[in-house]
Amino acid sequence: RQCQAAQEAVEAASMRFMAAVETGMSDEAVAVYSTEHADKLARFQLAQGELVRCSSNISALNLAAVAPYFDAEDEHRSQLAQADVEVEQLKAEVESAKARYHDALRGLESLSEETHRRR
Repeated sequence: RQCQAAQEAVEAASMRFMAAVETGMSDEAVAVYSTEHADKLARFQLAQGELVRCSSNISALNLAAVAPYFDAEDEHRSQLAQADVEVEQLKAEVESAKARYHDALRGLESLSEETHRRR
């Protein structure tokens, strides 16, 4: 997570630096963005190195032991996504039913008014 956050920070700093260069900002502003980019890049490289170090400590046995938990989490997320889709479909059906109900009420009201006018 830290590595991903650091990578996103590097990308954002890169975009700011490139925008500063392309828009012709002052040399001081470009230097500030360049320094910021270098700092973010150094932090990213440290996080990436830490990730590699931690990854090498994890054995295949440990990974096999926790794999079922990750599989269960994936299945759970899949079920949640399916439930979200069903909820959205039901919401759409409710809105449609409400519209039909209101149309029917307006139709009944117009019939009632017409009946009263005929009397």
